[in-house]
Amino acid sequence: MSSPTVIIIGCGIAGPVLAILLKRKGYNPIVFEKVQALGDAGASLMIQPNGYTSLLPSPSTASS
Repeated sequence: MSSPTVIIIGCGIAGPVLAILLKRKGYNPIVFEKVQALGDAGASLMIQPNGYTSLLPSPSTASS
């Protein structure tokens, strides 16, 4: 059985993060963005320690 495909619209911060989390859960995410080239938006992003920890591989999925 193949993995379910999930389409994500938008490549802000939420789109790629959601794609990573869905991929870890066994889905096949596809991210669409309307701009042809991603660039600087003149903004910043701060990730709190708990948010950063949630993006790291869990010990059960980390390769030895």
